[in-house]
Amino acid sequence: MSKKKRSRRFPQRIAEPVNPQAGPGAPAAGDEAGPGKKDYIVIACGLALIALGYMLLKKADPAGENICAKLSPFALLAGYLLIPIALYMRKSPAAEPRAGAASKDPNPPN
Repeated sequence: MSKKKRSRRFPQRIAEPVNPQAGPGAPAAGDEAGPGKKDYIVIACGLALIALGYMLLKKADPAGENICAKLSPFALLAGYLLIPIALYMRKSPAAEPRAGAASKDPNPPN
């Protein structure tokens, strides 16, 4: 018996040109290169909340009756949620003024 020919169901991908200087996770040309000052401030607040949550957890009683036992989970959760939020925050391109883009009034005064 002869070998059956299989038809290709999926076309082969053509390799795109790769920039050798950029890494695999490099941002596109118009994107920011890294986090800004505001992002670092939010990350620092998240780390401070995590530290505060663990300090409150240390002072909590085993029965969970004092205020430290009730506040520590919220501080920890808020701190752990702030860090990814800060990492994904970016400036919106619409908020930045473009060079040479003057506001043109369609009806100029006479």
